[in-house]
Amino acid sequence: MIPPFEDPGEQTGSGVKRESQRCPETVDMFAELTAKQRALDAHEDRKGSTLDALRAAMARICITEGRYVDANDARQVLESWGEETGPWMGALFRTKGWRNTGEVVKSTAVGSHARILWRYDLV
Repeated sequence: MIPPFEDPGEQTGSGVKRESQRCPETVDMFAELTAKQRALDAHEDRKGSTLDALRAAMARICITEGRYVDANDARQVLESWGEETGPWMGALFRTKGWRNTGEVVKSTAVGSHARILWRYDLV
């Protein structure tokens, strides 16, 4: 027999209030997305001028070389400028001027374990 449903906030027969239970695999996707957006917003605030210059450089590559760009290209440009790379680069292609092409490449960064990177094009 299936036991009747009890609201997690109900008192049980022993008078002890039950705690709500959550499946460990359950992930609050909206909270994750919100946290990611907040992190990218913070990167944009901190590195906005560098991101703007890097976006312009990526746009030049798209236009002059007629090809898509990715974080490998951005990393090369930053290294040529003497700038450090980092997680803030995740904010690079999030503006309206870029579209994800659906193509991927492997990262060439040392220590990246050939992570998959999306390729982008100008809109």
